[in-house]
Amino acid sequence: MNMDLNEKEIEQANRTIDLSGFKMQDELNPKIWDKEQNMKSDVRKTLLKIADDYFESLEIPGVDIEDVTMTGSLANYNWSKYSDIDLHILIDYEEMPMDETLIEDFLKSKSSNWNKEHDIKVYGFDVELYVQDIEEEHTSTGVYSILKNEWVIKPEKKKISINDKTIKNKANRLMDMIDDIYEDMEEEEDYDKIVNLVQKIQDKIKKMRQCGLDEGGEWSVENIVFKVLRRNGMLDRLGDIKTVAYDKSMTLESTFLNESEDFDWAKDIKEEDFWERDTYYIFSDDEFDFEGPGIIRSDSFEKHLKMGPGSSSIIIGEPTILHEFSLVYPKGIPWEIISQIMNKIGLNYMDSLTMGGMISRRIKDEYVYDKDMGTFR
Repeated sequence: MNMDLNEKEIEQANRTIDLSGFKMQDELNPKIWDKEQNMKSDVRKTLLKIADDYFESLEIPGVDIEDVTMTGSLANYNWSKYSDIDLHILIDYEEMPMDETLIEDFLKSKSSNWNKEHDIKVYGFDVELYVQDIEEEHTSTGVYSILKNEWVIKPEKKKISINDKTIKNKANRLMDMIDDIYEDMEEEEDYDKIVNLVQKIQDKIKKMRQCGLDEGGEWSVENIVFKVLRRNGMLDRLGDIKTVAYDKSMTLESTFLNESEDFDWAKDIKEEDFWERDTYYIFSDDEFDFEGPGIIRSDSFEKHLKMGPGSSSIIIGEPTILHEFSLVYPKGIPWEIISQIMNKIGLNYMDSLTMGGMISRRIKDEYVYDKDMGTFR
């Protein structure tokens, strides 16, 4: 199997189990906190500036920052060289113009992208940024309000002990599973199976950690096993395996769509059915008074641009492409059905304008015709 960039990154993970960072320190980190356990002024100003710059980049109208907090091991006595600065921006989800599921997905995606794009360190510690609802319960034993410059939950120094043998055994079993999946991907081409196996292990690790936090807190064996796998890169490796397997399973070469156990509606689609794939643009034209967004096939879009002013073109001014999507369908279906999906897409786009101008998840990149249902899905 030829390795691409992602697969080379998979190989970089290692099975190191370093438990030296899991211990209680005698004091809070002196680079972050002063002798009175208040955040140092230069750290506070820097973190507030980061939070403000990030929140401004979200461009969410009518929503204000309620608080900016710091949690995690650097807000506690269990800090180590592996610690990150967990910077949390608290907002009121009820002020957001969308339902809670969309809010969480939108903010999680934005935070994830920001954390990947930026490499900001404060005295050697990476800054990891999150946005959360003000109603979300605190689970950490140390929470500091950077905005108010005071402790929300002040940490307590405790004597702890961890079971090294149990942690190593659990971590090694999970790493064996991850290595086995990678070997399976090299030996066979059932990439859908690989994706499913990775998802099962990810669910298993997530459930394991949550049970540990619920029953034993952050010093539970399960939570420490999770942190071991995160620190040595094995969790990233697992995610990269899933990405590579998914991409390979979706790569189109000699067939259109194979029969699928997951999508019963696609079982009758074969290459010889002569299915069409058309690309469309949703566009705006500031010199034409559309009742809704303009929707046009990509090839027609280019033709109308060349026609220029004074022609019968439906494009008059300087058009802006807002979104691109594809329709996949067999030849011969009635135009009325295509017209129906066009109207639906147009209405969904107009609805998205009421959600802060963001393209709603209801607008897909691809719509495939369902023979049994007689409509696009």
